[in-house]
Amino acid sequence: MEIEIDLKGRGGIYEIRHIATNMAYCGRTANLGLRRDHHFGRLSRGKHTNHKLQTDYDKSNVGNSAFEFRVLEYCDDPEQRVEKEQRLLDSGNFSYNIRHQASGGTGRTSGNRHVVTTYKTPWGVFSTVYEASLAGFMSGTTIGKCCQYADERITLSSYKHGRYLRENYDETVIGKKWSDIGFGYDRQHILI
Repeated sequence: MEIEIDLKGRGGIYEIRHIATNMAYCGRTANLGLRRDHHFGRLSRGKHTNHKLQTDYDKSNVGNSAFEFRVLEYCDDPEQRVEKEQRLLDSGNFSYNIRHQASGGTGRTSGNRHVVTTYKTPWGVFSTVYEASLAGFMSGTTIGKCCQYADERITLSSYKHGRYLRENYDETVIGKKWSDIGFGYDRQHILI
């Protein structure tokens, strides 16, 4: 039995490992939960900046399930995170990493800003698609798309393939915007 640990607000070093090939990416962050959601959200939308990771994700027919996010070490000190990440990168075990230098920020967003994302669904407001998916109405990937593209119209295909839509709406929902039935997305930069 796997236990879900709340990673929000916890800093550390993590890896994203492709289960089929055992290839991995190593990174550091001040907020493991947000970073995990950011990686998987961008992968599911086909927008990840790491093209090797995105290519393997796209080839997979199981989406996020093809990858494992694992905390390698918890660490709250930004300088220590850089040092620990560099040691791991020097091991040569992280072939997804484009750069093998732990350069750049210290695991915080630049300018002491924090990005807060809110996903609005007909059944509530959530800080991650994972939390929204726990209700069991839709997968996290589908929720992310419906929320982030809330101004797009619901198509006949979406209706036919969407269990949530078929169970809660009749066909008159086709042509409406996702926002019309309660989906939305908000992203704010907050100074910390």
